[in-house]
Formats: sequence, C-alpha cells, structure tokens
Amino acid sequence: MNKVILIGNISNQPEVKTGSKDGRDWASLRFNLVTSEKIGDGYKREWHRCTWFGVRAQKMASYLVEGATLQIEGRLTTKKWTDRNGTEKYSTEIELNDANFLPKQFEPRTGDNVLPSPNESDVF
Repeated sequence: MNKVILIGNISNQPEVKTGSKDGRDWASLRFNLVTSEKIGDGYKREWHRCTWFGVRAQKMASYLVEGATLQIEGRLTTKKWTDRNGTEKYSTEIELNDANFLPKQFEPRTGDNVLPSPNESDVF
C-alpha cells in the first residue's frame, strides 16, 4: 500500500497548468506543503512537493492560497531524470487524490505569518 496523509501549510502560491492532448482537456496543480514537528524547544520542518491532476485540481486551484492549512491524502511517486551534466537526479512528490481545508492552528511562523519557501536543495 502506498498512502500518505499529511497536515501542513501551503508554502508557495500554487501553480496551475491546463491544456489539451488528443482532444482531451487536462489540468495539473503543484504546490509545496510544509509540515512541522516539535522537537525539544524547536521545530523540524519538512517541505513536500505536491501534485494534483484532473478537473478537481483545476477547481481547487482558485481556493488554495499560500499559508492555507490543509490535510492531504495521496501516494508517493518518484521521478528520475538525467541533468545536462549526465548526473542522475531524483524527485519524490506526493500525487494527491484528496485534500481538506483545516482551521489555522498555532505554529511558529516567520515574516508576514508565512512559512519560508524551500530552496531547490531542500526539496530534492
């Protein structure tokens, strides 16, 4: 079984892509979800790359904003590619099949009450 359930905050403005292929419309929605775990006096944060496909993704895109608290469900997928230098790279994403909005809970935040976006090195 490959199932992931997480609760966290969207850490970037979600990106929607739409198109048509072979006469069929498609849509994808991508965003990063940051989760926090209290460890001692501090917090450990993890950034998770999330992808959602289909009509529901397109509909949800207008409701998802940076900082929103979500509970997501999906499965882990790993992509492999070779960069320009011939080095093999891997990326693990959560392919969503459901999401629920949750009320904001107290979490340590930085800046304007928004968690910082990860660097590329934090995600891969």
